[in-house]
Amino acid sequence: MRIRRGYGKKKRSSPGRAAAVTAARQAEKSLGRAEELLDQGRAHEARDILDELDRRSPNSPAVLALLTEAIYELKDFEAYPHTCERLLRLTPDDPTVALNLAAAYMINIHPAHALRAFRRFLQRWPDHPRADEARRTAADLEPTLARELAAIGLAGAEGEELGWLHEEAVILNSYGEYIRGLQAAEQLLQRRPDFVPALNNASLSAFSEGDLAQAIAYARRAIEADPHSVHAHANLAHYLFVRGETAEALEVAARLKALPVSTLDQYVKQAEALSYLGDDQGVLDVFAAVRRAGTLDPGDALFYDRQRAERLARCRPLLDRKQFHTSEFAAFCQAQIGLLVAEKEYGGAHQWLHLWESMDAGNPHQEYWRKRLEPFSIERLLGGWLNQER
Repeated sequence: MRIRRGYGKKKRSSPGRAAAVTAARQAEKSLGRAEELLDQGRAHEARDILDELDRRSPNSPAVLALLTEAIYELKDFEAYPHTCERLLRLTPDDPTVALNLAAAYMINIHPAHALRAFRRFLQRWPDHPRADEARRTAADLEPTLARELAAIGLAGAEGEELGWLHEEAVILNSYGEYIRGLQAAEQLLQRRPDFVPALNNASLSAFSEGDLAQAIAYARRAIEADPHSVHAHANLAHYLFVRGETAEALEVAARLKALPVSTLDQYVKQAEALSYLGDDQGVLDVFAAVRRAGTLDPGDALFYDRQRAERLARCRPLLDRKQFHTSEFAAFCQAQIGLLVAEKEYGGAHQWLHLWESMDAGNPHQEYWRKRLEPFSIERLLGGWLNQER
């Protein structure tokens, strides 16, 4: 009998294959550990593990399913839609994921996306146990969306589609997908060239991609369309300052200060722009105006409460009330940091920067504040606190 070569010998595995097997086993072990932590109510620790697994294997349904659960348990509703979207692309036949995505859009106040998601769910699974609930929710959303679209000038037969494009630009910017966000804004602008929110979104996308010339052009268009746009003036002042055109930036900032301001997001946007320009007194004036207005929700005392610990303690409930989207939270943090710098409370400014970094890691605007706070070393700050305690 002919003996085959290698018969009875242990088959050798290549180093690459062995490493892959080891990595797969480690990933499986880490996934199991994350699931245990979730069962124990330790969602923060579970998310740390799952975020790392997601970076290594971004298209793993098992990882994304647990990551979505962890994000929900942590009430990080800003991140929730993105993970639901990614999971649904990988598991398109899962009705629960589809329904969760629709709910995620509702939580984040994206009614056009929510309505479209509920309709897709009902078309695909009309007899699902929760189909009646989805129908009622969709029916309630329709008049609500119509009112909101009319309020921003997008009423009419194509209003829902235009509203969806507007939300899509906002959503993609919040995900850090600025090129796609710009594309969505431009699609809307092709049909409504003077729609100021789309111009503002486009300018933010272009700026975040490093295209200052295009960002400035969009901001100028927005001001031409609405000379009273607080957001457009704030954006333009910021972009001009970054490009080194300080004189014009200050002129735009002066016009910004003179604009009528009545809403919380407008106050925040004003303070954000003035902070970039180093106008500490201007930031203080904005917060003084907030005090004088006296029309904000009691929870917004966060803006002018000078006790750092109390501000930080109140931040979580404010987020749980879903008042801000990611971009708005970034502006809010910048306004807080700017106020604290103006008041020379550098320790509080560092705390707000760390909070912002922990909730919105990688935001390109954080680098500016890191550099601005760099001269105030931890040693110096600790010395100041120790002196106050003696």
